[in-house]
Parts: sequence; structure tokens; C-alpha cells
Amino acid sequence: MNAATKVCWLPKAGNAASEFEDAWFLPETGSGRGRRARVAASRPDPAVPFRCAVADGATEASFSGLWARLLTTACGSGLLPATGEGWQHSLPALRAAWLRSVRRRPLPWYAEAKLEAGAFAALCTAAFHSDGRWTAAAVGDSCLFHVRDGQLLTAFPLDRAASFGSRPWLLSSVDRAVDGLEGRIRVAAGSWAPGDTAFLMTDALACWFLAEAEAGGQPWAALAALRPGAAFADWIGRLRAARRIRNDDVTLLTIALS
Repeated sequence: MNAATKVCWLPKAGNAASEFEDAWFLPETGSGRGRRARVAASRPDPAVPFRCAVADGATEASFSGLWARLLTTACGSGLLPATGEGWQHSLPALRAAWLRSVRRRPLPWYAEAKLEAGAFAALCTAAFHSDGRWTAAAVGDSCLFHVRDGQLLTAFPLDRAASFGSRPWLLSSVDRAVDGLEGRIRVAAGSWAPGDTAFLMTDALACWFLAEAEAGGQPWAALAALRPGAAFADWIGRLRAARRIRNDDVTLLTIALS
């Protein structure tokens, strides 16, 4: 299989790039957070699935961007597989890595107080196999959309714009906040064909996507045509100005499969 990929991202209006709390993983770029967006093509090893992921760090918590990057890196390595299996056993090492990283430098008292609450992130990851299978797993409201021949085949884990709320389930960087995790992981599977496109995106853009689809539009066509950088920023800016999308960090991965 071949995969042509594109990453587009933008922080909240009024925020600097350093305040961006989303993260992603693609084989060509590794795990990114606020890196220069790029368009790339790859021919993955047939023995290894093409893995990708997006994560949305919760702005209200401290060091959520770091937690989102750790999660997406773990998806890329297979530590958090796109089947949802074994996540409960892999998270302790990721939480320990998060804590070590945030403690590398002395923290002010108010940041120390927030560490006990931990960081939180929504996560969606997918794996595309050379035999035409795909799998996906998610916690929260970052989404995967699978499109073929101008038709939306899969919307995962949410399939209606009205399903987006202010308090989705999130993955936490502290032990006590993940009771019942296995019941919160959503999984999906399907098959892909050459010419299909997969989109992974964080919640604000995913909600817009589903609202447009429900209204009879084809939002995937607009996303496929977007270019990273200024063009994407201008397009999101127009949606925000028209109040058609919530002012939030935005990440979009576009994966054209062949």
C-alpha cells in the first residue's frame, strides 16, 4: 500500500503556537505538536501497519500538550494499538514518563498543585494494513472519517454533530482517574480500497464535519483540497468568524490510500 498524507493544524484564535495542545502521529513526521505542517508520501513496510493518531489535550489541565504527544507517540510505536487491546497495561509507563518530564525543571507552587489532578486528552488512532483491513480505537471526541467515491462510509467514534459535548471521556495521566477505562475505549474495524481517503481530526473540526454532512454537504471534498499553512489558517478563520466552528485548537490528518 501507499499513503499520501497531509497535516494541517492551528491554535485557538488569540493563542500562540506554543499554547497549542493537540498532537498527532504519522510515519513521516513522527509525533508532532505545532511543527511545520507538511505533505508527504510513503510506501510503508507491508509487514507493519500504517499507524496514525490525533490527540486533543484538555486546555483546563496542566501539561496536556505533553500528555497528548506521549499518547500519539505510543500509538505510532504500537504500544497503544488501534485495536484498543492492552491500553490499561501500557498507560502506567506513559504516566511515569509524563511525570518525569514535567519534573525536570522546578515548578511554581500553583503548577505543583495542579500536577496531582493530572493531564487529560482525547485520542483517536487508526492502523491500515496492506491486506485491506483497518482498525481504530478512541477515547473521547477526536474522530476518524473514512470516505470512498464521495460517500462517507465510517464516522468514528461519534457519528452525529449533536453528540459533541463539553465533558467527553478523556485519557488521564494519573492512575486514580482511569477507573473503568476499558469500558470507555471505543473500537471499530473495516476495509479500505485504493482511492479511499481517511481523515483524523480533533473535536471542533469533527463537529463541523458531521454538521455539514448532516446538512447534505460533502465536507470531505473541502478538506481534501486544503493546503497546510496559511491557506488552512485562512479557511479556519472564516469558519470561526461565521461561528460555524468552535474556537479551539484544530488538527487535521488527511491520508489518501492507494
